[in-house]
Parts: sequence; C-alpha cells; structure tokens
Amino acid sequence: MLFAQIVALFVEWQTLAPPAAVNANAADVSLTSGATAAPDPNKPRPIPFTDVNPYGVNIFLQDEVEDYKKEQTMQQASALGIGWVKQQFPWDELEFSKGKFFDDRNNKDAWQKFDQIVALAETYHLRIIARLDRAPAWARPTGSSPGSPPSDNTDYANFVAAFVKHYRGRINFIQVWNEPNLTSEWSTGKAVDPAAYVALLKAAYLRVKQVDPNVAVLAAPLAMTTEQPTLRGNMEEMSYLSAMYAAGAAAYFDIMAANGYGLNDPPSTRAAFDRLNFERASLLRGVMAQNHDELKPIWFDEYGWNAAPDSIPPAQRIWGQVSREQQATYTVQGIEAAAQQWDWAGVFNIWYFRQVGNIPPTSAEYYFDMVNVDFTKEPVYRAVQVAASRWLVSGGGYHEALSGGLQPNVAWPLRFTPQASGGVYLQVPAAGATNPEKLRLTFVGNKLDLILYGDVGTLYPLLDGGTNGLAADLPHDANGPYIRSAANSISQTVTVVSGMSDQLPIQPHVLTLQAAEPGAAGGLNAYIVGAARSYVLFYTLTGGLALTMLVTLLYLRHSLKQATA
Repeated sequence: MLFAQIVALFVEWQTLAPPAAVNANAADVSLTSGATAAPDPNKPRPIPFTDVNPYGVNIFLQDEVEDYKKEQTMQQASALGIGWVKQQFPWDELEFSKGKFFDDRNNKDAWQKFDQIVALAETYHLRIIARLDRAPAWARPTGSSPGSPPSDNTDYANFVAAFVKHYRGRINFIQVWNEPNLTSEWSTGKAVDPAAYVALLKAAYLRVKQVDPNVAVLAAPLAMTTEQPTLRGNMEEMSYLSAMYAAGAAAYFDIMAANGYGLNDPPSTRAAFDRLNFERASLLRGVMAQNHDELKPIWFDEYGWNAAPDSIPPAQRIWGQVSREQQATYTVQGIEAAAQQWDWAGVFNIWYFRQVGNIPPTSAEYYFDMVNVDFTKEPVYRAVQVAASRWLVSGGGYHEALSGGLQPNVAWPLRFTPQASGGVYLQVPAAGATNPEKLRLTFVGNKLDLILYGDVGTLYPLLDGGTNGLAADLPHDANGPYIRSAANSISQTVTVVSGMSDQLPIQPHVLTLQAAEPGAAGGLNAYIVGAARSYVLFYTLTGGLALTMLVTLLYLRHSLKQATA
C-alpha cells in the first residue's frame, strides 16, 4: 500500500511544471502581502529583470585602503554563490571640479581606485549595481550637506553620462541617488521634495539612454518610514512614490528600488502602513499597480535583519533586534519565498557584506555584517552560501540571460532590446577581442536548447569539456560541432544537448560557448533545460521499495514474536 501511494504521488508530480532545481528547497514561508502567481518556470517572465540570481550584497570598497582586503572581500563574496554586488561610486570622489576627473591632492586619475573595484568584480564574475550620489561641494549650494542635491541637475546628468561612458559594457545597472524621502539624504533642514527628485531622475535618465541604451536605471530606494513632512521633513515612502508618479517619474526609470529591513518581524509578517518590516515593500508595489506600472520589477537596495546584542541600549536598536541564528534564517527565508511568490521581485542586496572598520561594535549597525572586519564569517554567511549556490545551477525550465546559471562574463556584454525575451541578451564578443573568455552555463538536465538573438556568427560548444552529449545533428567542421544562426533570423532555437544517458548520482553539467567570429551583433537570449525526471523516478521508486521492505520486515518480526509467545 505504501509503495502504491508513493507511485501515485510521483504520477501526480509528473503532471506539474518542473520547478528549477535551485528552488527545490524554498523556505516554508508564505508572503501574504503582495503575493502574485508564482513565475511559470517553463515560460518567459512577463516582467523583465526578474529571472535573476536574487542574491546580492552591499560592499564598501571605496573606503577600503589595503588592496589585499579588497581582493579578499570580493573573493569571499563570490564564494557565497551570489550574482551581484552593490557598490557606491560617490560623485565627490570622482569629479573634483566641473568636468575634471583628476585628484590633484593625490596626483592621480580619479577613476583609478574605482577601476580596480570594477576589475575585481569582473575577475570574480559578479555584476555591479552602481549607486551614484553625494554631490561635490562645487556642485551644490554653499553650506549644504554632502547628501544635498546639486544646484543644477545638468551637472549631475553630465557626471552620470561620464560614468556610463567610462564603464560602457562593464556596468549595466545604475541607481540614481539614495533615499530622497529623508532630509538627511536630500537637503538637511528642509522638507523633502518628490517633484525635485523626479527632475533629477529625468535629467540623469535621458543622458544615460543617450550615451548607452544598454544601461538600466534604478530609481532611488525609498527609506522605510511612517513619518510625514510636518514632523521632521521626512516623507513616508508610499506617499513619496505616489508624488513621484504624479510628477511623471514613470517614464524615467527601468527598475524600482526598495529597502526591505525585517526589524523585529520574521519575513512572513504581514505588511501594514503603520509597521516597518520586510513585507512593507508590497505596499510600494501597490502604488506601482495603482499607476499602471506593473511591468517594472522591484529590486531591493538594502535588505536584512540586525543582530545587535543586548549590550546595545534599546534606544539605539533602531533596526530592531534578532539573534545571529534568526538573522541567518530570516535572510534566506525572505529571499527564497519572495523569489517563488512575488513575480515582480528581482535582486536582494543584503545589508551588508563587510564594513572596513569605520563602524564600531558599540553601534547597532555593526551587527548587520555577514563577514566581520577581520573576515570572520557570521552564521548568515553560511546560510546564504548554501541557499545562493543553488541559483548558480539552472534546473528544468526556461531561463533568461540574467539567470544564475549563466556566469557573468565581461567579454559577453549585456544588450537591451524589447525584441529579446526579458528585454536582454548576451552579445558575442566584440570585434578585435583577443582570446575572449568562453561563456559558461551550468545546468542539471539531459537536454538543452539555446535561444539565439540575431547573428551570432559561429559558436563552438563543449559539454563538460568535450563533445559527448552534444546534439548529434549539430553541423561539424575541422574544429568540431558548431552553432550558426539562420540567415535573417531574429530569434532561433537550437538544440545543443540531447540524448544524454542518465547519471547517478545527479551531476550538474557545464556548457561552454566559444565565439569563433567576434564582432557579430547577436548573442544568447535564453535557454531551456529539459529536466531528467528519470532521476527523480529512480530515487522515488528505490526509496519507496526500501521503505516497503523495511515495513514488511518489521511486520514479519512482530508476527514471529506473536507466534512464538
């Protein structure tokens, strides 16, 4: 009977869409606020920039002095299995006078320090989300605070344009300012001004798209607060976002950013306008829906729980208090559940990875850390490492160009177009590239289809370093099997892997693509993994048979005892 029930359950499972392997152990948490239909793993996402490895972290390498610590920070971040790092590029550390990107005091190029950070991210295959704020003294009103907006939005727009041009093809996601609904991040002593922020956002957005349309603009994350301007000048974030839309903001950002602190609540606690917690982001989503802007995602600029000890006075625990173990559990639960239930959620940048020693242990903010100043790993590091690493392997279903199974590779830059699935594809290496790094795709399954966009030239695939398992009908030349776009094709699906024999235990496979003709305009848009369900059948039937035999043996043993009593 037990064995028959197991088989029946397996048949029922076969009728369901196969979940991606990375989501097989999603947390048992229900996000009751803002819940939407779970993303269909077999179809393209309706909302761009959501088929991503959701794990990212905030880093502060602009403040790190020693090179080996920069390297170790990036290495440990990469070892987590994350896909993203959010890094601030302060305007006042780059443009020392109008149009001048040179540090006279230290007699060096102002870009030098930041070029090193970008190169490290590329070395460790991490995508950067760049935060651009902090106007230099020459660009803001005399006597104003560093967080104040510029006197002339054109100055900021020109800085952003210079940044985008300098890192063309290397940084594709920029955040315009930070928390403008707080006076401390906008104009100290004055009430915040949503319309003024929208004017800044518009100026930056238009210049970004003029310089490089392959850069996505994130609207500034709004701080979580219940305050209204009549108190201290700050503004509750839903009211602020509504005012932004009223000022025309919808046309001037690609991704909405939010903060998602849990404070004292677990991630499943419902959102409420008078309560600060993780699910509060769903209220921002509601404002987006009211303004018919549902086809944009929300990425989380800052996300996490604070593990301040009891030695921190209660009045200073402004981010709440949980244990180190709860911090680890909640961080993973929130991301995994949101990835399953919020089809509008994208990247979650955990606050924070490691600080450089400028936050003392007497401050509650010290206890957000995943890695301590001396690189000691906290429990949240290890919990995230287990969860995030699964996203680096794509399971059965449809996956887009930003998904975790595709390793970021500077030689294969992102290109944005509405014609591509998810609005983005990975372009084959540019003309003149010398021995460009192969594109690497990791998956679990026995079939793999690539969806190509435009002309990809000639691509040579290898599976696990060889040709075994590649589709038998791929054309061959002297260099081996190859892929070539059909003439005048915008989108083409090519089966690259098929007919592989099942492997037990299950092992991930790595497909690499080498571009033989750099300079083609097309690239890889998406891919479809065929799940090897026979693996599951094998383990289910074997486990069921073993359990049935055990029950039978126990029954026979019990019967024998009764017979001899």
